[in-house]
Amino acid sequence: MTIRADRDPRYYWRFWLIGLVALGFACWALYDGQIGYPAQRELRQQVYQKLQDEGREDRWSAHALDKGWPVDTPGSEKEIEHFDMSIKEQYLMAVVAGAAGLAVLFGVWRSRGRWIEANETGLTSSWGQSFDYDSVVSLDKRLWRGKGIAKVYYQDAGTRLPYRFIVLFLTASVLALPLCPWFPRLAMLPAASFIAVGLMGLLAGVLYRRDLASYLLRLVPYTLFFMGFYSLATVLSMLRLTPEWKGRRLKGWRR
Repeated sequence: MTIRADRDPRYYWRFWLIGLVALGFACWALYDGQIGYPAQRELRQQVYQKLQDEGREDRWSAHALDKGWPVDTPGSEKEIEHFDMSIKEQYLMAVVAGAAGLAVLFGVWRSRGRWIEANETGLTSSWGQSFDYDSVVSLDKRLWRGKGIAKVYYQDAGTRLPYRFIVLFLTASVLALPLCPWFPRLAMLPAASFIAVGLMGLLAGVLYRRDLASYLLRLVPYTLFFMGFYSLATVLSMLRLTPEWKGRRLKGWRR
């Protein structure tokens, strides 16, 4: 006997919304980097030049604070460094948010016409992914009653390599964090990891959490803890160390 479950379009409207919001944020960041910050820099220069012409350049700091601007003198090395870094940050956020938004929207577009089919031996899908019941490791049904979602964990050698690459990149970004004061460009690694993990946490909260407000308050500490914990676990695994937890020594699971 074969049972087939087809895609429900009503489930994906939230993904459309998340993708469009991410693209909107990317456009906003791109606007700030391309137009907003350069225009502010030019306006600051004009205002400072006017104060100089009037002999009131000593009023610059008060005027900048009143406008919510940095108090650095326009044209100074510190101001140039500040705006250059801010513009680069806007471009970085535009790339990360734009890529995330496009990925979400592309995922929704790819889901058209998808289905999952079960038979006596296992599950198969319209996109080619399949497994036998004998390879199942665990079944998570915590969201089944409320949302009709179940997660099946099974052994598949094809998914291990991408996962290992992601975990190693996350670990490298955390290990690079102490070096950022001496090598500022390395800050892009932890920043990219934090944004990626934070977006995944935000997506999970919007889709699956009922206590969304309290969850969002914990999102940043959770993201930092996630990055540190998985990096520590990866390093311990690479060093083949087995730490103790609550008086018991943890051991790797083997099938």
